[in-house]
Amino acid sequence: MAFFTGSEVRGRLLRIIASAGLILHFFSTVCTVSTLPVQPSLLFEISNPSSDQNATLTFLITWNGYGSFNKPPEQIIVDVFSVPDGSRLGSFPIPKIEDVCMSENTCMYYTSIEVAAFPSGTFILIAEDPLSGANNRQMISIPLYSKGNIQFFRRFEHKQIFSVISVILGVFLVFFLAILVREKI
Repeated sequence: MAFFTGSEVRGRLLRIIASAGLILHFFSTVCTVSTLPVQPSLLFEISNPSSDQNATLTFLITWNGYGSFNKPPEQIIVDVFSVPDGSRLGSFPIPKIEDVCMSENTCMYYTSIEVAAFPSGTFILIAEDPLSGANNRQMISIPLYSKGNIQFFRRFEHKQIFSVISVILGVFLVFFLAILVREKI
C-alpha cells in the first residue's frame, strides 16, 4: 500500500475545491442571467359615484400580460379597505367580459355595483389577479347618503369558506375510505 504525503493530499484537495468553486460559480452565473417572465399588469378604472341614490359604480379592469407565460384568470378579486381605520370590509369578484380575451395578451373584466352596497366614506380598493399576484389600487369616496350593505362584501367570502370546507371534507372521506379498504384487504 502506498501512502500519500501531506503535500499530495493538500494538492488534490485544492484541485477538488477549485473545481467545485468553478462549478458553483458557473451555476450562480447561469441562474442570475436567466430572467423570469414579465408579470402581468392591471389597469383599474372606477366610475365616479353620482349624487343620485340609485347610481351604480362601474369597475373596468384591463389585464395585460403574456398569455404564453401567464394565464389570465376567470375573475379578478377586489378587496375593500376603509381608509380612516384600515379595516377590511370584504371582497367581491369582477368576472371576465367574454370567455375569450380580445387578444392573447389582453383581457377585460367588468362589473357594475350599486352605490348603496357601499357604506359612506373613503375606501381603498385593491384589485388582484389571483394567479400571478399582480395588483392595482384605487381610492374611492362614497357620498354620505349611502348606508351600505356590508353583506354584499361577505357573500364572496362565504363561497370561499364553502370551498375550503368542501375540500377538507373530501380529504377526510378519502382517508376514511382508504382505512376501510385497507381493513378489508
